[in-house]
Amino acid sequence: MLRSRLSVKNFLKSSTLHSLKYLQEDNQKYLHIGIWLAINAIFMAMTVLLIMAMWDRLTENPTVTSLENTNYPVTEVPFPAVSICNINKISKRKAEIVANFISETTGHSMEVIDEYMRILGSFYDYDDSYSHKMLEFQKILENFDHVDEFKPVKLMQWLTPSCDDFLVNCHWQSQEVNCSDMFQMRLTYEGYCCIFNYIKKTNEIVGDSFRDREVLFGYPGLGNGLTVELRNELDDYFYTKQASLGANVHVFDPMDYPDKNSGSLNEFLVGFATEYFLQIETKGIRSVEDVINYPLDKRGCYFRNERKTVFGDYSESDCLLECRIKSMKALCGCVPFMIPQNQTLVCGLSDIQCLHKYRIKWESLSPPYTERTEELMREIQYSLRCDDRCYPVCQTHIYEAFTNPAHIKDLSYGNNTILHIYYTDRFSTLYRQDVYYYWFEILSKVGTIFGFILGISVISLLEVVVFCTYKIHHYLHNNITLDNNCCAFCIWNF
Repeated sequence: MLRSRLSVKNFLKSSTLHSLKYLQEDNQKYLHIGIWLAINAIFMAMTVLLIMAMWDRLTENPTVTSLENTNYPVTEVPFPAVSICNINKISKRKAEIVANFISETTGHSMEVIDEYMRILGSFYDYDDSYSHKMLEFQKILENFDHVDEFKPVKLMQWLTPSCDDFLVNCHWQSQEVNCSDMFQMRLTYEGYCCIFNYIKKTNEIVGDSFRDREVLFGYPGLGNGLTVELRNELDDYFYTKQASLGANVHVFDPMDYPDKNSGSLNEFLVGFATEYFLQIETKGIRSVEDVINYPLDKRGCYFRNERKTVFGDYSESDCLLECRIKSMKALCGCVPFMIPQNQTLVCGLSDIQCLHKYRIKWESLSPPYTERTEELMREIQYSLRCDDRCYPVCQTHIYEAFTNPAHIKDLSYGNNTILHIYYTDRFSTLYRQDVYYYWFEILSKVGTIFGFILGISVISLLEVVVFCTYKIHHYLHNNITLDNNCCAFCIWNF
C-alpha cells in the first residue's frame, strides 16, 4: 500500500498536468489541497459547459452555406427549359371538326354541340357554372368510350393548337433549326404546351427523337440563345383561360415538371405584334457529399437520388405536386389531365364540380410546422398541408428571367411575336453548402478548450493511460506470483 501511494505521489509530481503537483507536496495543508481540488472542479465544469455549448451549436446548425464562386461560367450550367403555351387553348378549326363528327354520329344539332364544345374549357379553369350541361355532354362523350381520342387526355391534346402551326421560325445559337426538332408538345400545369430542353421522363408519349435526349447548354449573348417566332392566328381562337392574346412563356429547370403553384418557374405573358427579350440569370448551389450524413431537418435539403416521387428522381416541385395529387385523389377520386401520371383515373366533366370546390385549397400551400393560432386556423383549413415536408434539392440551379418588350416595326410579321431567350452574363453565382465542422476541426476545438482551461493535452492523457496500465499490470503480476508461491508451498508440504 505504501509503495502504491509513493508511485501515485511520484506521478502527480512529474505529470505535465500543471495543477496536480500541488496535491502531493509534503508541506501542503489540507486546506490548500482542498482549494486546489475546488479550483480543478470549477475549471473542469467550465470545460464541460463550453464543450456542451459547442456541441449544441453543431447539432443545431451542422451545415453552413457560403459563397463559393462569383465567376462560375454559364457554359457549365444547363440552359433552362422553356415552355410556350398558346393563350388559345382550343383551336376553332379543330373544335369544328370534332363537333361535326359528334353531330353526325349522335344526331345532335351543330348549335348544341358547339355550345358543349366550349364547356371543354372547364378542364382548364374548373368553372362549374354550367354543371347541368357538363353532365349532358359527359353522357354524349360516353358513347365514344371505346375511342381513345375522346378520352380527356388525348381529346384536349388534339384540340390544342399544334406546335407546327404555332411556331414558325426557330434559331438556336445563331443556327436556324427545325422547330419540330427542338420543341415537343408536353403537359404543364396549363395543359399542353410546346417545350424546349425538357428532359423529365413521364408517362407521356414522347417521340423517338426526344427520347433519352441530353440537356442542352448555352452560351452568353443574344445570338447564342433561343429565338422563336410565334404565329398568332387570332381567327382560330375558340377558348382562352385569360382575357388576353398571345402566349404564356415559362422558364424552369429541365428536370422539373413545370408547375406554377410550387414556385418552380418564371412566367411571362407575351402579346402579339411584339418582340420580347427574355434575359436569363442563374444562381447555383452545390452540397458536399458529407452533408448527407446529417439529419434531414438539420441540412434542409434532399439529394436527387435520395428520395423518389411519382415522377422519378426527387425535386421540390415534384414533391409538392405529389402532395397535391394525393389530396386530389382523396377528395375527388381523380386527377386533372394536365398532370402526367398513370396511376389514377383522369377527371372528366362530371368531376369539375369537385375540382372547383377545392381549387383554392390546391393553389395555396400551408407553411410547414405552422403554429396553429386562432387567426391562422381558417387559412390552414383552406390550404394544402403536406404530411412529408418538401425540402429543396441540395444541388440545383435557380433561373431568374427579366423581359424587355419592343414593338415590331416590320409590318410583314403581322400579328406574330418574336421571342429571344438568352444568358446576359458570362458568369453566374455558385454557393456551396458544407458541414460546419469536420471531425478534425471538432478535435482541434475540443483540444483547444481543454488546453486553454485545464492545460490538458494528448500527452497528458497518454501519461494517465500509461500509468494506469502499468499499475494494473503490476497488480496482476504480483497476484499471479503470490498464487504460484502458495501452490508451490502446498505441493512441497504434501
